[in-house]
Amino acid sequence: MELRQPKPRKNKNWVPVIMFKNEIEVKEFDNIQEVFRYIRPFVSYSNRKIYDDIIHAGVWNFGKWYFNGDVYEFRTYEERRLRHLEEER
Repeated sequence: MELRQPKPRKNKNWVPVIMFKNEIEVKEFDNIQEVFRYIRPFVSYSNRKIYDDIIHAGVWNFGKWYFNGDVYEFRTYEERRLRHLEEER
């Protein structure tokens, strides 16, 4: 099943993200920082691990996060994802 992507925001620096739990949409965030603030109280990981291993891996590389028996996925709109990957080169 194809997961829904958020719409681009007027502020091009913001990266809107939709979080899915077991392929069901949980919440839409205006930016990556909001995703971090949402996840932070639930895990005992370092801030760096949350950003690198969960959020960035999920948003940019479609990585999945397995937590408490559930599968979480994160999506942004495709043009923004491709622009980020191009900037990293």
